[in-house]
Amino acid sequence: MNRTIETKRLYSLGDYRNITFTDLIEDIPAEVALNGEAMAKLRILQMVGVELAFNKYLELKKVLDKEEDIATKLEQMRDTYLTELKTILNGNLTKE
Repeated sequence: MNRTIETKRLYSLGDYRNITFTDLIEDIPAEVALNGEAMAKLRILQMVGVELAFNKYLELKKVLDKEEDIATKLEQMRDTYLTELKTILNGNLTKE
């Protein structure tokens, strides 16, 4: 009996514009799903994660609003994060 929990939050950006952030945890093992205290902590972590994602979005929006060429800035950011992710994953994979 694996379980899934999801948290969605709709944020208003003003002028009838909204943005939705979602956090989904799938395949929660039965021993965790049946533990009320553990599930409550997971739900809190989801809410905190969604709030953090929205705040990171606002920070990113401020940076991009100052840029003349948004696409170039986004490409640079994407490349930086992909490189960092590869480094993290390669480091973890070599330890196993």
